[in-house]
Amino acid sequence: MMSRFNLYRAPCLSVPRFAARFTGLVLGLFCWLGCAGPVQANSPFSRFTISALVVHDDGNHILLVAANGAIANQEGCPENSQLALRRQHPAFKEMYAALLLAYQTSNPVVGWVNGCSAFGTPLLTRVDLWK
Repeated sequence: MMSRFNLYRAPCLSVPRFAARFTGLVLGLFCWLGCAGPVQANSPFSRFTISALVVHDDGNHILLVAANGAIANQEGCPENSQLALRRQHPAFKEMYAALLLAYQTSNPVVGWVNGCSAFGTPLLTRVDLWK
């Protein structure tokens, strides 16, 4: 007598078929990630006038708020109406002084950002003042 369990055999995946499916999955994932959107390291940001400087209570960042809304950059951070300056930046004192000057004189600021802060804002790496 034949057992009823012998009638239901699990389909067997051969190694070449599995490898083809896995390779297709990996290639598809890489294509999807590549099309997710351009993100650059150390990218320029658009010229803007500072509307506020906020010294945050965590002591690690100073946040800048743009007067005209979003600050165009290519970092892909979720919050683009502010920029963060890390206190650990090697030129922190010089950049902070330049930002205070730009804020007081309403001169536009441009520069470079690299990565996102814990607040989701782009991190300042360079500040240029324009008249």
